[in-house]
Amino acid sequence: MNEPSYPAAVRESYDTVAVDHAQQVKRPAELDPLSRAKPGAFADLVQEADRGPVADLGCGPGLVTAHLAGLGVPAFGVDLSPKMIEVARQLNPRLTSGRNGCGRRGSRTAPVRPGLSASWSPASGRILTI
Repeated sequence: MNEPSYPAAVRESYDTVAVDHAQQVKRPAELDPLSRAKPGAFADLVQEADRGPVADLGCGPGLVTAHLAGLGVPAFGVDLSPKMIEVARQLNPRLTSGRNGCGRRGSRTAPVRPGLSASWSPASGRILTI
């Protein structure tokens, strides 16, 4: 299957800025109160419903993925940018093993999680369920 040209352009642009982005993006604890509360509320919903694992779609440097994992939610991140995944693994080494992980979309090394029941998109703050 041939990939359209725009994912390659997006991938290249995020690969270019991955390290700088990771240094500039706010950590969950640095966010305003409402933005800080969203991942916690999401984690509560997932745990109360006994659901999981959770996919952090467009995980970037994996900060939200790590935060959700730290709240006890089995979480993994997926990103189009291999460099973002590399940075995520460097910043969050515990995400590369056990119930949690980071992988690139379309990569053979991306975690495959049967029974995915919820996903988190930090860019939109949307909670998606499957």
